[in-house]
Amino acid sequence: MVCIGETTAARAAALGLPSVTAASPAPRDLLAAVREALAAAPAAGPPRPSDTTHIRQQKGSS
Repeated sequence: MVCIGETTAARAAALGLPSVTAASPAPRDLLAAVREALAAAPAAGPPRPSDTTHIRQQKGSS
């Protein structure tokens, strides 16, 4: 079983975020790094409706 802290650390590492230690940057700098990583990461989950509109239009016109 993986604890939540280990899972969070693994996800942060996968996004290229710095590890949180006593030597970590100030919280504001860390928050900026998280925001940048989330903006650069692909969105999780199913595509948004606007992303599939052209697919529905193609299926309807065939």
